[in-house]
Amino acid sequence: MEPIHSFGYWVRRRRKALDLTQAELARRSACTESLIRKIEADERRPSRALAELLAKELEVPEDERELFLQVARAERSTARLSSPADVPRTALAPTAAAAGVDVPLRASLPAALTPLVGRTRDLADLLGHLRDPACRLVTLVGAGGIGKTRLAVETARAAGATPELREQFADGILFVALDSVEGVAGIVTAIGGAAGFQFFGSLSPRQQLLDYLHDKRVLLVLDNFEHLMEGAGLVSEILAAAPGVKVLVTSRAALNLMEAWIYPVGGLAVPEAAGPETLAEYEAVQLFLQSARRIKGGFCLDNVGEHVSRICRLVEGMPLGIELAAAWLNVLSVEQIAAEIDRSLDILTARYQNLPERHRSMRAVFESSWRLLDDHMREVLSRLAIFRGGFQLEAAQAIAGASIADLATLVEASLLWLTDGGRYDMHGLLRQFALGHLSAQHAARAILGRHSRYYLALPAAHHQAMKGKAQRAALDTVAAELENVRLAWHTAVDHSDRAAIEGALPALYDFFQIRSRYLEGLDLISYTAERMLPPAGAALHDPASRLWIRLRMRQGALGFYLGDYANASAVLEDALHRGRAAHMRNEVAFALNVLGQLAGWQGQRQPARRYLEESLALCEAVDDQAGKANALHKLAQLHGSFGDYEQARQLAQLSLAICQRLGRLDWIGYALDVLGWITVCLGDYTASEAHYLASLAIFEETGDRLGMALALGGLGSVAWALGGDNLEEATLYMLQSLALCRDIGHRHHASSRLWYLSQIAVDGGEDDAAEQWAREGLALAEAVGSELFMAYNMCSLGAVACRRGQYTRAREHFLAVLQLAAAADHFPPMTIALIGLALAWIGEGRESGVAPSRRRALDRRAYETLVVAGRHPGCWAPFRSRTETILADLPVPEEDGASQTEDSDRALRTLVARLLQDETGR
Repeated sequence: MEPIHSFGYWVRRRRKALDLTQAELARRSACTESLIRKIEADERRPSRALAELLAKELEVPEDERELFLQVARAERSTARLSSPADVPRTALAPTAAAAGVDVPLRASLPAALTPLVGRTRDLADLLGHLRDPACRLVTLVGAGGIGKTRLAVETARAAGATPELREQFADGILFVALDSVEGVAGIVTAIGGAAGFQFFGSLSPRQQLLDYLHDKRVLLVLDNFEHLMEGAGLVSEILAAAPGVKVLVTSRAALNLMEAWIYPVGGLAVPEAAGPETLAEYEAVQLFLQSARRIKGGFCLDNVGEHVSRICRLVEGMPLGIELAAAWLNVLSVEQIAAEIDRSLDILTARYQNLPERHRSMRAVFESSWRLLDDHMREVLSRLAIFRGGFQLEAAQAIAGASIADLATLVEASLLWLTDGGRYDMHGLLRQFALGHLSAQHAARAILGRHSRYYLALPAAHHQAMKGKAQRAALDTVAAELENVRLAWHTAVDHSDRAAIEGALPALYDFFQIRSRYLEGLDLISYTAERMLPPAGAALHDPASRLWIRLRMRQGALGFYLGDYANASAVLEDALHRGRAAHMRNEVAFALNVLGQLAGWQGQRQPARRYLEESLALCEAVDDQAGKANALHKLAQLHGSFGDYEQARQLAQLSLAICQRLGRLDWIGYALDVLGWITVCLGDYTASEAHYLASLAIFEETGDRLGMALALGGLGSVAWALGGDNLEEATLYMLQSLALCRDIGHRHHASSRLWYLSQIAVDGGEDDAAEQWAREGLALAEAVGSELFMAYNMCSLGAVACRRGQYTRAREHFLAVLQLAAAADHFPPMTIALIGLALAWIGEGRESGVAPSRRRALDRRAYETLVVAGRHPGCWAPFRSRTETILADLPVPEEDGASQTEDSDRALRTLVARLLQDETGR
């Protein structure tokens, strides 16, 4: 077997073995050619949806497809795949029927006017059911317009194109349209007509049909059965009388027969968030493109992808909704279509003449389902439309007065569906329709009130669990109900229900903060703070004022996490002033903690320390152990970032001990994260890796994405510090960490990950990549005002310039770092910049034409600088070891200018001041 170097290599070799170009593979896989290039270059991994398409187009054998998907997602080794040159010459796949493979002449299937989009997995599942001897009746159940008929037709067509099933249904495939049929007698007549059977004599047509089918081997497709439920018994009779018949039914409601295998049909896959290169992988987007190009031949996703995605999400992947939306492109822009759908479903009206009446508009689709319900069920459905993002049985009973039987009826009618997690949900467009049928405005207000009280009590009820060993379960519970909680919150704001908001605020803020959903939290709390300003002249002790102070403090905290330091600082300082005046000690401690972090990240050591130490004292005074642990953790971060590693370790261990007593998993993880970082700086890489692995396990358990980003980056920093063959592993860890930081919007930590990546690239000799990472990291650090990571990223730029022999430019970068770091007393970046300066001097001394005396002077200067930087306790262990290596290759001056007994801080400050004066004074 040939050696397989990577997944991208395997894809490239397989494509060439199939004689496909990158453009052809991209077209077949519904993605861009540039994305195929990136996959083959191992710059990108395909999504699972794209991997499934690639498996099909690259003719991966069925028994290897799951392995292929795991390899594509980096879950299994590429070496497990068979050789890419071993291309099987298999029979046509079942879906080839949609591409024009002939079916038996005895098939009576409607012609396909447009190519089928997606449904690959559905087709495979349904063909598997048809092959299964135990399965005689399959019911495709789903809402109107979801694509049941098309899926049934294509399944039947594919069955006719498959030799095994062609033989099984040797007497034909019969398609029976029932939309205009009335009663059981009408079903009998329609089936006979499709079969070309002539009824005769006095024997009942029903019995004649059963006798006719008795010895037939037929696939019977019964389309649109929902209004003929009294005919379910006929289907059962056919199956009993004709053992060679299998039945495929499409219906908005289940037939409720024991022998029926129910197959729910949902919408096409929609993008939640996707870049322009991956957007076309989604089935819903592919259908929109197909429909749009019939209206505008040159339609593409350029500059409108976001709006196309929104349309697909608004209609929840419903094929009819997508086609009706695209039909408006000759009148409205994509953005306007999305806005109209969001406002009302009335725009989803057919502009085509040849659509069935029931599909002429989404309102017509829902009206036909509505007519099948009695008055009681219509009222229940309209009340259930108040929910957002689904609901549990208990909520339906408490808020909408719906019984279990009511919910079962609506599920069977495909107006609700039950998820694997036990939640009920309905289509968003149906929700619009049903809300319009609430019997009275006062009823809507009453239901909204019950909904708000119910869901604002939910976060508060789980708040204590959020801070203990059941943290993950509590957070997941709130996450599952977040859309309902958000609606409940807005209802409370609209009705100025301060008590409800105050009760939910602490838990909801903790949810947004722990789950790193900063922007969502900031939007909600900022909106609330604007709407709930206390009345003019209200005293600070007034409940309205106290709530507003709490809101503003959390608004500032979430803004800080997103890197908006200037605005966050102003909001927090104002709220802190008001909180002090109102004697809100817990809230003051909270604001001081965040302000301390903010000041530390901006390089303001003394203000940061004052804030955090006061926060710690307040927490101790009120015996707030959680607040105390948090303040100790932030103090550990502060001391560590300024190079006082031993003090940082002691503080982190104190924080860890408190968190372990409290059982607060996420804070245990953060304490371990600080310990991991400190032990990297001290050179204890084994301990550091253990800390980071333990923290990663906790963060994965709690679903804390910021924590996962920090732990992954920490593991990357250990691999970087070890160097050599570990640099590739370091890069992979750091890229995962960076992706998470970007996803949650944490710009400060994104800047730190970019610096690590640049340093790894420097060590790996990849100068261009190192410069690119460092420039991006510098831009981010400048944007958030983090002088700390401005300094680190400039160190990388200096290192790149030095490697390129651009010593003047290198010195400029390192001197700029020294100016920033000296102003803040930031020892770690000072030492890195000094080591960089020393390397620049050594490099200058070895340039051709440099006089020996000049070289000796530069070497001496480098030696003295390296000694001072390497001796300082703030110098990271990875850089200290490099210093020792460099010193070993330099001649030792006759007299070592650095005193062994001199205070290391004073020696470093003195050296930096002299260098800044000497270098800038040239």
